[in-house]
Amino acid sequence: MSAANGGSYKKILLATDGSEYSAGATRTALKLAANCGAQLRVFTMVFTNPEYEALTPKSVDKAEHEAHDIVELVRAAAAAQGLACDTAARHGEEPAQEIVAEANTWGADLIVMGRRGKRGLARLMVGDATFKVIGQARCAVLVVPRNA
Repeated sequence: MSAANGGSYKKILLATDGSEYSAGATRTALKLAANCGAQLRVFTMVFTNPEYEALTPKSVDKAEHEAHDIVELVRAAAAAQGLACDTAARHGEEPAQEIVAEANTWGADLIVMGRRGKRGLARLMVGDATFKVIGQARCAVLVVPRNA
């Protein structure tokens, strides 16, 4: 696969929430990174806000551990295929905003993500976060169904 500018992808950001809806995106990102020789970063988000953090720090700690587990599972899958990857997580309330911010900060030229998330009505259709990432990202976005 090639980027719109004709070159190979150099930096692929996999955005995952660890749900079954991210499974196809994970498989696809690993394959693309291997095929392109691209750097891979696995990203997830810790859903929180300052008020929540102040009121329920133990819940935030639990969410951080869950985020760590999500990205470490993907890192292990990448390692099993001989791929290196790094991981990142951000605290926030809006997944699309944090995904785009991570892609911009890191300089990704491709974001790979699932069609749906595990939150609310987003499970029933193409997710709100997915639409927002497509609209806001400066780089290419590959939306992958879970069975891909």
